[in-house]
Parts: sequence; structure tokens; C-alpha cells
Amino acid sequence: MKDLFHSRVRPFPVTAGASASELMERMAGTAFQARNLAQAARIWQRALEDEVTILFGLAGAMVPAGMRSVLVYLIENRLIDCLVSTGANLFHDVYETLGAPHWQHSPETDDVELGRRRVNRFYDVLAPETDFSAAEEWVVNFGIPMGASNPVLSISPPCGKSS
Repeated sequence: MKDLFHSRVRPFPVTAGASASELMERMAGTAFQARNLAQAARIWQRALEDEVTILFGLAGAMVPAGMRSVLVYLIENRLIDCLVSTGANLFHDVYETLGAPHWQHSPETDDVELGRRRVNRFYDVLAPETDFSAAEEWVVNFGIPMGASNPVLSISPPCGKSS
């Protein structure tokens, strides 16, 4: 039974002037997602210190949730080497590039009412269907000139590595 009780949960004080890094280290002694976040930070820190290729899998509505600038920072500062994303996040990136914003809202909003008002909901984020339709039209018009003889995708070494 003693082998089950080897690491005690260590609550920590939040002190004035504590850096985000210090708080992250303190979270390692806690439980649930705080401990997982601290573990992820340790793993990422070790990866940044080694000669490794860091792949970043992006799923979920992260661009509409406001994480676009975080992704840009990670890429521009070479904190990740390869971003693998869902098509939805790529579309939301185009949507924002075209100047359309996402809007904060309550996740308890009536979806039937939103449908009547032609508003899309992504948990607690909203976007007008008219803006989405305009962005979809832009994407389609962008792709039409390429046609089947000029494929959008090409085969290249993964993550920009030379072969």
C-alpha cells in the first residue's frame, strides 16, 4: 500500500511578483491539469535544449479562441518547427486575415435562436454567417484559377527539412 502514496500533493501560495515560470514550477506539485501543464512545460523546455524537431498539433477552435498571435509567436521565435493543423483552424486564420473578427459570448446561448439569426457558435465564440459565407467565397475564388492541372498541394520533405 505504501507504494501508492509516494508523492504528496503540495498546494502552493500565489505570491506577489511570482513569474509565470515560477507558478508553472509550483504547479508540478499539484494535481489534475495544473500538474499536466507543468509536465508539458518541462518536456517542452527539454526539447528546446536538445537538437529535436518539435511538431505542434493544433486541433480545436484555437484561432477563433484568440490563440492566433500565440501561434505566430511560436513560429516566428522558432519554438516549434512544424505546425500540423486542422482545416478549420486554417479557414479561421483566412477569415481573420480578411478582417472578420470572432466574438466572445456565453456558451449557454440558445443555438436555435443563433440559427434563426444566422450566427455560428464555437462554444463561447460567435461569428456571423454572412462573414463566413464571404470568406468561403474568397477561398473558392482563390482556388478556381489553380484548376486541376495546377495542384494546390505539393509533395515536399516534412517540416521544411531538406532531403
